[in-house]
Amino acid sequence: MTTYNNPDGSVSQGFPPEEGSMVAFNLAAGTTQVDNTSGRLMNVSVITSPTTASSFNDIAQGGTPAVGNQLAAIPANAAVGTIYKINMPYRNGLSVTVGTSGVLSLSYS
Repeated sequence: MTTYNNPDGSVSQGFPPEEGSMVAFNLAAGTTQVDNTSGRLMNVSVITSPTTASSFNDIAQGGTPAVGNQLAAIPANAAVGTIYKINMPYRNGLSVTVGTSGVLSLSYS
């Protein structure tokens, strides 16, 4: 398998770093700890439009999402099929809070 070096020093196995080497499919409304290590949030796809905003935070398991650790946000009523290119590093872990009634998929490395 091919290894790629990411700009933040992490390594992606099998996929170019621009796309991310890991995928979290169909994250439903609520908060999910996706990763517990450092990495990079790459792309977010809107599967079902959330009626409230969604956020992505750089926190370890058990941490609290807050504005001070927020990497990115997806607005309420984001169009289904929209792919957001985030490309932001995180150091502590990746927590995703999907807005009410929403479903998102994401790639990260």
